[in-house]
Amino acid sequence: MAYAYITVPSILNSMTKLMLYLLTTQIAYLCHCYGQAEASLDALIASLDELKPEVVAMAIQDFVPQLLSYLLVVPDHGEVKNMDLISLTKRTLGAASGLLNATSTSDQLMLGLLYIKAIQLMSIASANKPNPYSIGKTVVNRLCDYKALSMLLLSFPAGVASNDVLWYDDKSLKMKQEVFIFDLLELVSNRMDFFLDQGQKQPAVTLASAILNCLASHCDSTSIDEQPRLREAVTKSWIVVVQKDKDYPRKQKLFKHVGQKLLKRNPSLTNVIQL
Repeated sequence: MAYAYITVPSILNSMTKLMLYLLTTQIAYLCHCYGQAEASLDALIASLDELKPEVVAMAIQDFVPQLLSYLLVVPDHGEVKNMDLISLTKRTLGAASGLLNATSTSDQLMLGLLYIKAIQLMSIASANKPNPYSIGKTVVNRLCDYKALSMLLLSFPAGVASNDVLWYDDKSLKMKQEVFIFDLLELVSNRMDFFLDQGQKQPAVTLASAILNCLASHCDSTSIDEQPRLREAVTKSWIVVVQKDKDYPRKQKLFKHVGQKLLKRNPSLTNVIQL
């Protein structure tokens, strides 16, 4: 661990450095080297600011979503500031946001999709029961696609309880996660408005479709009925898809399937989702 912590910062290729920081973090947790793991994860997020412009898109689209996936199982023992799931996610999203152009359609679309990834993460983390994820023989969860890394990590013994096991019944934490989801939905909504104001319908449709898929698959079945802000997000996204997507007739079967999933989980949406 000490060799990696000294060597990785000297690597010139920024993407290689990020991937090695993540690998070091994962191995450190597997070996119960918690201090080194937290230091490596902290350095990883700080290193996002050092990315060169030519690799920013690759990092935002490929690496950062995988990092967010891993954060689900990072254990938070409550003794280290800013190492809980919400803080780590906010720091990661903040670093990613700082790399992107606030007036670029492609950059803001990438950022919007990253926010939706974070909504997916928070929805899973705030579920009513612990998820079957841990750092050990089931280390690679269904959100992660590091095949080579999977094979390496599967060879290590289990032994670290993850956040969803440690804190899943903490009601105050669940409330904070839900508030964070609402904030992220607002950020996505603002980007949809930005695209529509600029006459860019397709990026808005892309975000709206992603929101609907995310909420249909991961949102708690009672949340949309109980939370007006979630209901508002579904309503706005459905209207954008139906009214703004020029390909909606061709995609109607797909959206009908998504709509049916939303209606099955939340029957009161019948006046919003008309199939």
